[in-house]
Amino acid sequence: MVITDSTGNISDKTKLPKGVSGKEVYAYLQSNVLQPNLGGKTFCAYSLFGSEVKNNKTYMYFWALWEEYRSENRKLVAGTGMDGPITLIATRSQRGYTITEHQLPENGTAYAPSIKKIFPLKYYNEIFSKTQLYNTVKAGKLNSNVETQAKIYYNLQ
Repeated sequence: MVITDSTGNISDKTKLPKGVSGKEVYAYLQSNVLQPNLGGKTFCAYSLFGSEVKNNKTYMYFWALWEEYRSENRKLVAGTGMDGPITLIATRSQRGYTITEHQLPENGTAYAPSIKKIFPLKYYNEIFSKTQLYNTVKAGKLNSNVETQAKIYYNLQ
């Protein structure tokens, strides 16, 4: 599992595709997916499933978590948040790769069909996993990381 800190540093040995930095992935996820709605700042963490190159573009497949936090009376207050699978698409640029777009699955009854359009078959088990332990562990690690980022940002340690 790849978990980032607020500067995009990667905390384990899982590698992003060559030419794509953890800072770039973090910055893209933080700025382009979920906007804060309650006066806070959005923090994120992610787990990389894998990547592949198709049509001269690099597709990176993640499970990510976003949470808005603000500080009130020296306490963290959560705001808007979400988690789920996401695909980031990067194109080659002069300095490596630039993330140019993302794909999120649709909601409701369109969720499963959209997953099948966006993600390779080999990631379905992780995305559709119904085991409570698996989901709790994944969400717990990502959520803990995001909360730590917010505490550091708001100097609440």
